[in-house]
Order: sequence, then structure tokens, then C-alpha cells
Amino acid sequence: MKPPTRESKKVEPMKLVRVLAELER
Repeated sequence: MKPPTRESKKVEPMKLVRVLAELER
């Protein structure tokens, strides 16, 4: 996994959205 960086904060919300989309499927 990549180290914690400023971009990681933006990746976290995007991952949550993807997980929610998969659950809605």
C-alpha cells in the first residue's frame, strides 16, 4: 500500500463511494 500522503486523503472518500456503489448493486 502507498504511504500516507495528501493524495491518500482524496483516495479514501473515493474508495468509500466505490464500496457504497458496490453494496447498492
